[in-house]
Amino acid sequence: MHPPRLLARIWTRAAYGRKGASVEQRIIKGCLGAAWALAAFGVCAQAAPGRDAQGRLVGTGGRALYIYDADTVPGHSACTGRCATVWPPYPAPAAARAPEGFGVVVRGDGDRQWAWHGHPLYGYAGDAHAGDTHGDGVNGTWHLVR
Repeated sequence: MHPPRLLARIWTRAAYGRKGASVEQRIIKGCLGAAWALAAFGVCAQAAPGRDAQGRLVGTGGRALYIYDADTVPGHSACTGRCATVWPPYPAPAAARAPEGFGVVVRGDGDRQWAWHGHPLYGYAGDAHAGDTHGDGVNGTWHLVR
């Protein structure tokens, strides 16, 4: 089978929660799935966020990062399921060394996510390019990190 078709078949099975999904399928879903479905950050774990020229916290490729008002329990993400599809968590590597002000949250599914002063960090699926900030103020609960 042609490699892209094979990956598409594995992704489709993993994405729809087929029982007995292999470890490889779960890895592909977690890594490639986020990039294919959301065009989020492009790879699994990301380096610690930085700042853009306007002082906003940004992730890989200059994409804006957001915090969520519903994340009221320190070290816990309230954005799961459909929420995490629209607001993909900004993933941290297993061996992340957090600079001052940053930390790592372990999500309910075991994935690691960067946090800023205890607030988990997210991208926004509606931000297509570096510098986009379309998620700021959505539902009055999502905010750019400045």
